[in-house]
Amino acid sequence: MGKGRSRTSNDNSNYHADRDTELLDDRPQPVGIYGWRKRCLYGFILLLVILTVLNLALLVWMLRVLNFNWDGIKNVKFTEDGMRTEGQVEFLDSLYTENIQSLQSTALKIDSSRGVHIRARNEDNNITNHFVIANKTVSSRCQLFEIKNSKGQTNSVCPTMGSSLAIWMSLSQVHLK
Repeated sequence: MGKGRSRTSNDNSNYHADRDTELLDDRPQPVGIYGWRKRCLYGFILLLVILTVLNLALLVWMLRVLNFNWDGIKNVKFTEDGMRTEGQVEFLDSLYTENIQSLQSTALKIDSSRGVHIRARNEDNNITNHFVIANKTVSSRCQLFEIKNSKGQTNSVCPTMGSSLAIWMSLSQVHLK
């Protein structure tokens, strides 16, 4: 095939045959990824390594801030019977529990800047008793309000929403520290 001649169908078949023999010659062919594909692959692997290290660093930081240990979080330990707290524990919202106890040698302290509300409900989930300790008042909504001394004797009883004076008199007999 010379210069300036057009190709015929025979020339095309010879051209493809020559090209196929060039591809199958005995020279070693390069194997692998080269050029921009290799750079993109290395960049992607580097990005994955950076994200993995960042995730692990954030995980370690969270574990240290929350004071996680094998038993629970900081002063909170989870047992078969429920949850046990040691030291001061702060609840940001409501606390629903069946039983709150302190150790025999310590007092149970409940502290709130907005008051303490204790409610009792019946089986229909209706509030039957409501006891509130606010900044300057103590109030109770109940059918029967009793104050007992250390011997278990009742000092005064206020039946069903008795006069506020009777409740005030009952509370004035209690000395708060």
